[in-house]
Amino acid sequence: MATKLQYDCFKEAYDREVKRHERLVERCKIYLALVTLYFGLQGVSVDKIIPRIQGHGEIVIFYLVGLSCFFTALLLIVRALGIYKYVYPMDLRRVIGNMGSSPPSDESFLKHRIAELTAAFHANLNVDEKRWRLLRYATWGMVVGIFFQLVVFFYLPFVEPNKPLEIMIDASSSDKTNEDSDASEVEEECPQPQSDYGQEMRELVQSYERQQQQDQTQQQQQEQRSQVPQQQQ
Repeated sequence: MATKLQYDCFKEAYDREVKRHERLVERCKIYLALVTLYFGLQGVSVDKIIPRIQGHGEIVIFYLVGLSCFFTALLLIVRALGIYKYVYPMDLRRVIGNMGSSPPSDESFLKHRIAELTAAFHANLNVDEKRWRLLRYATWGMVVGIFFQLVVFFYLPFVEPNKPLEIMIDASSSDKTNEDSDASEVEEECPQPQSDYGQEMRELVQSYERQQQQDQTQQQQQEQRSQVPQQQQ
């Protein structure tokens, strides 16, 4: 026959499952708060991150994978927080309705209550196991998402924001125009010499050669003049 000690053992197992259910619900709320905080931060910083990672395919892929992981985790958490059917061990009206004309003995009453606790325990255990699996997958989703987001934040200081093609073309054309105007200003400030330096040097060498020829001619004439008196003597 069922005893009070046996009933207490089954009741303790059922109470542990109830406390586990409460812990799972609290964990769902914490995960939901974390994911909500993440998407809130992304909404604030997305206008600063997107322009910096445009044109960098690997970083864009990491960023999108991180977002997808957190979005998947959000769906799993919401699913885990869903309303599930739980079984309570005693329906008081049903218990009273089954008593009949005479009250049951304590052993018979405890026997039926132990059977009800066992059925409720296993029914609620299956529901909590499903909730636990969803939270486990959500945990892995958040871990993978955090990893890819850390990779993106690690590479952000090393990438340069890309500008649209039209802006780049306009900027290059304006830079070229500015360079041309600067070059013209430099030419006006520092005018180029009209004559070629090589031509000037050649002319200078030719003048020195002519001067040397004239000196040689004068020296020969002086020698001839000095030789005439000697021949007359």
